[in-house]
Amino acid sequence: MPRRRVLPQLLLLLLPPFLASGFPVSELVVSNETFHKLSDASLPQADKDTLATSQVLPHLQFFFNSTAHAIEVTTDDVAVSGSYPSQTVDDSCDHKVIAKNPKGTAKILNDTHLMFGVSKISWKAMTVFADARLDSVLDIYSDIQVKLGKHIFGHHCTHIASKTVGVDVVSHGTVGLGLNFTASNAHVEKAVNGSGYELVFKFECDSVALVLKWNVEEVKANNCKLKILGIEILSYCGYLEKAIKNGANKLSTEAIKIDAPKVASKVENALNTFIGGTVRIPLKF
Repeated sequence: MPRRRVLPQLLLLLLPPFLASGFPVSELVVSNETFHKLSDASLPQADKDTLATSQVLPHLQFFFNSTAHAIEVTTDDVAVSGSYPSQTVDDSCDHKVIAKNPKGTAKILNDTHLMFGVSKISWKAMTVFADARLDSVLDIYSDIQVKLGKHIFGHHCTHIASKTVGVDVVSHGTVGLGLNFTASNAHVEKAVNGSGYELVFKFECDSVALVLKWNVEEVKANNCKLKILGIEILSYCGYLEKAIKNGANKLSTEAIKIDAPKVASKVENALNTFIGGTVRIPLKF
């Protein structure tokens, strides 16, 4: 378990569940049909979670529609990085080109605030309660190895030279950053204080990202084009352009979860609730 999450997880075990005074939804008005579904032991838990999420979500969206509750996100709060296996991008005898251990880092370029109803981002089926549009940069670094060869007697390829050069390629775009809410393990219990019933669930929140637009053409325009051993290497440009284009196209239709612990901490502070903590909300009919 990462050290940064140890203390909150310990507190989850030591502290009582959050009541309405902590979580910013003081009560839920539900129909008899909704109450019976949430109370129905035969209803699959996934259906209960979906129903409970749909009941609570509008209240969270309303809460974050106010600038007073907006969550500030700085350029230091979000960064996604990864490394990838070496890739042969040109396997000809004349000049074999290998991208060795490519590494990529995506960062945001401006501070912003997560709110609801301002960015007008379509998250489709996701249950997002606050979001923002962000100018972003993708930086891909790789050692490019070129091996020159020559066919001997028309068949065997003999390598005659080799050189490795570090190449750094940058491209820019706009992404959406959202906070996706789920009420997990949702069920109804009798109120712990007084009469009536309460909706009880674990508060789950994921940071999610969606590509809104990306300048793939920028890959061609910057220093991706290079000469190694006197040969202009275009295959690496084409490889990068295709990879970035495919990734941008996929992430423009399907949001992904990202690891953003600093954002998660700010969500917990804004809602007075630990992610993974139990929330109890009184029910009204």
